[in-house]
Amino acid sequence: MIGAVLGPYSIKRVLGRGNWGSVFEAVQEQVNRTVAIKVLEPELHEDPEKIAQFSSLASQMANRRHNNLVAVYEAGEFGGVHYYAREFIEGRTLQEIVESPQKLSPTHTLRVLMGVARALLYLAHHNIPIGPVPAKNILVDTANGEPHVCGFSFLDGTSGELGSSATVEMPQLARTLWSALDPAAPQSQQVYALLRRVLTAEHPFPSLDHLLAEAEALERSFHKPVVKKARSASSQRPALKPIMPGGKVPLGQRLQKKHYIMAGAVAGVVVLAMAGWFAFQQLSKLPAADVDTFVHVPAGEFIYQNGEKKKTKEFWISKYEVTIGQYRKFWMRVGEKGDKNYAHPKQPKSVDSSHTPEDWERTRAAVDAKTPLEDGHPFTEDYPIFNVTYWDAYAYAKWAGGRLPTQEEWEKAARGTDGRLYPWGNSFDDPKRVNSGKDYDAINRGNIDGYIRWAPVNAHPGDVSPFDARDMAGNVCEWTDSWVPLKNNPKEQAPVICGGSWGDTEVRVTTRQTSVLPGQYHQVIGFRIVRDTPPSTPVAK
Repeated sequence: MIGAVLGPYSIKRVLGRGNWGSVFEAVQEQVNRTVAIKVLEPELHEDPEKIAQFSSLASQMANRRHNNLVAVYEAGEFGGVHYYAREFIEGRTLQEIVESPQKLSPTHTLRVLMGVARALLYLAHHNIPIGPVPAKNILVDTANGEPHVCGFSFLDGTSGELGSSATVEMPQLARTLWSALDPAAPQSQQVYALLRRVLTAEHPFPSLDHLLAEAEALERSFHKPVVKKARSASSQRPALKPIMPGGKVPLGQRLQKKHYIMAGAVAGVVVLAMAGWFAFQQLSKLPAADVDTFVHVPAGEFIYQNGEKKKTKEFWISKYEVTIGQYRKFWMRVGEKGDKNYAHPKQPKSVDSSHTPEDWERTRAAVDAKTPLEDGHPFTEDYPIFNVTYWDAYAYAKWAGGRLPTQEEWEKAARGTDGRLYPWGNSFDDPKRVNSGKDYDAINRGNIDGYIRWAPVNAHPGDVSPFDARDMAGNVCEWTDSWVPLKNNPKEQAPVICGGSWGDTEVRVTTRQTSVLPGQYHQVIGFRIVRDTPPSTPVAK
């Protein structure tokens, strides 16, 4: 297969072999994208049932999206050879790490444990049966230590050995990580203690969610700032001063004291000036975003999802994601008069009519004080709103004189008409251009795109679509007004969420989330609005 061409892919080298066939590194020539190609074994090409299973599996995974599952792009057949193309991860398998002398740090060990746990939770929430998750099917990204589960035969109910569960797979993973963890690293004993709990039945975790929460808490504890201990009382005792008869201090000492006071005052002024300058630099690094700006998307045809051609009418969409400052004006308005004019017709009566986001008081306090919310840069009103439900986003859009976009409108505004994968083109060539999860880890800590979590909406001018809409690949993903049935409960529907975020390593604008209910919220979910007529004046009241 080396040097062969499968459709748009040119085969470069062998990556591995599985039950269904071999995996190759390949290049999608038209867009210069490196992918991994799974090729069905030649002896199975004569079995229609196996071919159908192989294609069905690729179809299932192409419609799944999770940071810790390797993304499947497409399936095809070329010259009688059946294959599917998936995301290429630059890294090593967990099995290779175990067998190598270079072991995992405690932080990276926790990252692998949490990533696989999140993947299994995702599969469980979507009622997808699982089978064994061997170490050879867990790829660990070299850049950030993030694990990605591949080798998807266990996701297909008609192939692979099924009937496994997280209660079986997590102890097996813990055994593997026990061997992969560097025992000499600081904090390794705390990770061993957590792994020991996974391996023993004496104090089992009530659920996978509980295990994940404890692992996340342990990881956070590794990055707390060190607090210096206070000096003892004896070390703080002031030195005795020589006193002259009559209680007077000697002239020389008085002059020396005056000198110290003046020097201290000058030093204090300098320190305050430097602190003020530093704060000014931090807070004035970016000019205020013109958040009331809309960009025009003309009517016409565009390439949607995997090649389907669709048409939209013309519309105007927010250039930036709705900001904290914008949402605050809306929140103050509905706090005074209620939301009866803006509530969705299907909004449950139990919904808070003030549309107060989760953790809103702390968010506003951070903005007012111009301090970081979690970690990173001082917050300002130009940061995107988050922790809002669909009901909140819908009400804001109606109050602001617009509406939420459909998923087709959102995608056209994000990728243009030529079917590109990212707002700027077809390759993720410069991770600095977008606020993504590429550096949301204990190693990089925001060193790639400049921000650990959220960023001001105008902080990444490189994340720009052909229509000049910003942050459609990253920062926060966004609610739309398109609804789809839930896969595990077709009678219930959920709004589609589009785009990537600061928590996603995958930021293609064709990605979708369809499992978040309208009353749920998250730190990575925000929104923007559209209008059907050109806005002549700022629309926020």
